[in-house]
Parts: sequence; C-alpha cells; structure tokens
Amino acid sequence: YFAMGFFETIMPLWSEARFGWGPRDIGLCFTYLGLVVAITQGYLVGKLAPRFGESKLVLGGVAAYCFGLLWMTQSPGWLSMMFGITFTAGGGAISVTNMTSLVSRQAGEHERGLVLGVYNSSAWMGRFMGPPVSGLLFQTVAVQAPLYAAAGIMFACFWAVRALRAHFRRTAAAAPPPPPGPPS
Repeated sequence: YFAMGFFETIMPLWSEARFGWGPRDIGLCFTYLGLVVAITQGYLVGKLAPRFGESKLVLGGVAAYCFGLLWMTQSPGWLSMMFGITFTAGGGAISVTNMTSLVSRQAGEHERGLVLGVYNSSAWMGRFMGPPVSGLLFQTVAVQAPLYAAAGIMFACFWAVRALRAHFRRTAAAAPPPPPGPPS
C-alpha cells in the first residue's frame, strides 16, 4: 500500500511532467484505471481465484503492478503509458483483493475482526505515508523516482509473499492430519 500511495498521488504531477497532461487527460486516465480495477475485482478475480489460488494471484498481481510501473517509466507516449497503467491497475486490484482474503483466512474465527482491522490500518498507514515520500522523491530526486521506488517496494513485496507461501506450505505439510470423523 505504501507503493500504491506513491503511484496514485504522484500520477497527475508525473503525467504532466512527462506528457504535458492536464486535468482532462488525467481524468480520462483515472476513469480508465477505475474501469480496469472494477472489471478485475468484479469479474476476473472471482474466475481466477478458484483456478489458481489466492496466494498465486497475490504474487501475479504484485508482479504485474511492478511491471506496469517500470513500463510506464519507459513509455514514450500516452498509448504505451496506458498499457503500463493496465498492468498497474489490474495487478493492484488482483493483489489487494486476494491479500485481504488471505489475511482473513489466516486469522482464527474469534480474532478475525482484530486481524482485519490491523491489516486495514496498516494499509491506510501506507497510503498516508506514501504521498509525502513520493512528492519528496519527485521534487528532489527525479520525475521518475517515485515510480522506480514504488517498483522497488513491489519487488521486495513479491519476494516477501514468495517466502510466506513457502512457509505456509511447510507448515501445512508438517501439521498432523485431522482426527477422523465419527463413524457413519
């Protein structure tokens, strides 16, 4: 969410600096981004989750987000940049939706509300801290710096999710089998 806070808030300044976009262009871009997110969360995630599993989708979503950011930094024009936006928006939608589901299932029944509350609070903390850091990078380092930094954060997240998946697989393999049910 920290990286998402970088991208979402710097996008208008970045696209103005890179492509000379004004409010109309930014509005159209965010409308497209919103449509990609709505279709991804409202349709694709429900179709993909049973087939691939939530943890694989989190990995794929984080990778797509990172790819989209890096693609955007190299885009020479709006069409190429919108290609990158598609990956960033779709990847964000896939990873956020599935991560929330995974977090809720890792918590016990009586602690689920607390765990989801802490998870959502940390998500908002990232979105709160991301914009000033992104603006500082944009203003003091380079126009592209917030996107590169966000991609670096997402790259680290990718490896963290991979490590968690491996840990959960090892834990599940080491767990004793459930006791047999009552005889029928």
